Amino acid sequence: MLVRCHRSKLSVWAVLCVLVLCWLYIFPVYRLRSDKEIVDEVLRQGQVWQRNQTDIDLFRKLLSECCDPRRMFAVTKQNSPMGKVLWYDGEFYHSHTVNNETYSLFVQVGLYSGPGGQQCTGFCSSPNLTHLKTQ
Repeated sequence: MLVRCHRSKLSVWAVLCVLVLCWLYIFPVYRLRSDKEIVDEVLRQGQVWQRNQTDIDLFRKLLSECCDPRRMFAVTKQNSPMGKVLWYDGEFYHSHTVNNETYSLFVQVGLYSGPGGQQCTGFCSSPNLTHLKTQ
């Protein structure tokens, strides 16, 4: 009788394990989404990105008013004399003073030469544009 009872318990557990495995096969806990589901989710989330030409033109205008990028595009011997302090973009505590060693590395004239204007070292970054008023 004990043997029969033990076999019945074993078969119940075996059937239960088979049912769980079948359930996990049919309804997996984690499965990769199909391409169609991914596309549907992206389309559901909002509009497609579009180029904003108005903001691009405004930024270019502010940049040209700020620091004349055609003339002051890069650090040169012309716009960075000996002793000038160059601040690294985004770094508040790190700077470099132009000395004989670094001055000799600069090119004589910038890539773009044009009429005079406000001086910027390196690229004209957004802190240079903060004093300008926007519409």
